[in-house]
Amino acid sequence: MSHNIDNGTGAITSSSGNIPYYNHNALRGNSSLDQRQRFTLSGGWELPFAKAFTNAPKALTRGWTLYPIFNWYTGTPFDISAGLSEGSAGTKPGASGAGDNQLDRVLLLTPTVQTFDPHNTQTMTSSTTSRTGLYYFNPFIVSVPSTWNSSSYIPTPAQMTYGMPRNSIPGIGVVNLDAALVKKNAWFKERISSEFRVEAFNALNHTEFANPNISRTSSLLGQVTSVLSNRVLQLALRIQF
Repeated sequence: MSHNIDNGTGAITSSSGNIPYYNHNALRGNSSLDQRQRFTLSGGWELPFAKAFTNAPKALTRGWTLYPIFNWYTGTPFDISAGLSEGSAGTKPGASGAGDNQLDRVLLLTPTVQTFDPHNTQTMTSSTTSRTGLYYFNPFIVSVPSTWNSSSYIPTPAQMTYGMPRNSIPGIGVVNLDAALVKKNAWFKERISSEFRVEAFNALNHTEFANPNISRTSSLLGQVTSVLSNRVLQLALRIQF
């Protein structure tokens, strides 16, 4: 378990890499690399084919080993940019009044962001519209006041903000199983050895969701629209002499 906190995650992401010049800790919060929990279990099992098939050729039944690797980990957090335009020569003060409105995040209309299981279809409604999809969060709980994009807007000290806390929405976690099946043989009185490997990444072909769409102006905001890699198989043969 861990908790990674910083005031900017460098060049990892543009939205999380910039900080206010006059207050370097204004956006201090969860790092873009913050992964709270991670569990990995791996091992090796010498398959007992030689004992189970005593009459079969030993060259076929000996030397089989299975290597599973199980991973479970939480996702990395994210936020939603307000997507404001700076104007010519930074003429739009933005929500902070400092002219750095490219750092502004959306305002949240709820105290926290409720997340949903992306395996299930959700219907999200506002006062004017309804949307159905594989939602991870409700897109209608965010807002960007029109005044933030105005050249004449000068916020009072009480109004100054950068919007929602940086990287305050937890990312989607992953549960995955990789496995390798290995067959070793010795040849010519062990002067030559061979190792044949069959490796499977995401061996169970389990659907792993990527983080949702976070473009504020997109009709897909909040929806999961992509997945991580499907099952990948690879074969390898190694000869040693």
